[in-house]
Amino acid sequence: MVFLNIDHPKYHLHRIPELRKESFNYFTTMQTITFADLRKITIALLLAGILWSCSDQPAMEAQDDAPASQAVAEKSEVPPPPIEGMVWMQGGHLQREGRSADLQGFYVDATEVTVKEFREFIEATGFQTEADAYGWSGVFNRKTQTWDPVDGANWEYPIGPDGPKAAEDEPVTQVSWNDATAYAKWAGKRLPSETEWLWAASQRGEQKFLNWGDELLPEGKFMGNWWQGIFPYEDSGDDGFLGVAPVKSFPPDANGLYDIGGNVWEWTNDLRYPSDQANPNPEMVIKGGSFLCADNYCAGYELDSHQFTPKDSGLNHLGFRCVKD
Repeated sequence: MVFLNIDHPKYHLHRIPELRKESFNYFTTMQTITFADLRKITIALLLAGILWSCSDQPAMEAQDDAPASQAVAEKSEVPPPPIEGMVWMQGGHLQREGRSADLQGFYVDATEVTVKEFREFIEATGFQTEADAYGWSGVFNRKTQTWDPVDGANWEYPIGPDGPKAAEDEPVTQVSWNDATAYAKWAGKRLPSETEWLWAASQRGEQKFLNWGDELLPEGKFMGNWWQGIFPYEDSGDDGFLGVAPVKSFPPDANGLYDIGGNVWEWTNDLRYPSDQANPNPEMVIKGGSFLCADNYCAGYELDSHQFTPKDSGLNHLGFRCVKD
């Protein structure tokens, strides 16, 4: 028999009322399938890939053999006054495969929003997260290798009330896009677009592969938190962590940003499908990868990698950072 594990954020737990927990069992449990079933699935995935390649790629603009990643000289900008905990990102022109954009300068959080920062927001506003409102949230179970809806899982107890309380210096998780947007508005900030996120993570277009360079382990050193081993079967934890890491556990990038590759996925403000404006719970683009990303699977820590998950998703490997104009 062949074991098929589905960990793509596309299959994470929606929480709209008409879709109860039971409806996710197919997508969030380890499926046991025969080779005949696998052949059918493979054919279906190939067909889906063909359709995706035709319809789901970013719109490409005509380019004169431009490099995959290229920073074009930008006009001189006088950096504005510093903001504590944020990094000023000078504007310019981003040119990558399938993406061409002019950006104005903006501030970006040096780290992912922490549990401590999110707690201040909750205490100041009395805000109730969607995980708390629904009474459950999505947790990856390493023993069963499945995504499970866990009662009581929330931003304070990301793997559920029977697990440890989140440390104050960890990135906050189990927050939906709506929760993250509410925090950003309270803080006088906003969520980044995917292009802004990429501009910051790629050192204003200078890096092609990873936010810290072209080598996964420069001089044998870990530069971020991801899964070491064959996902989802074994994680050696060679980077020092078997789950989420406190912010600033790894060296910052040259521009002063921490953990923008690995640790937890980060919400952006971009819809997967721009035509989904009227959809009450559309899929949103998430970036950066997480401690569940491995070379053999999603490799989400690579700059051009992205995934998608519904606005109401709460997951123990998904957080956010903010930007400010």
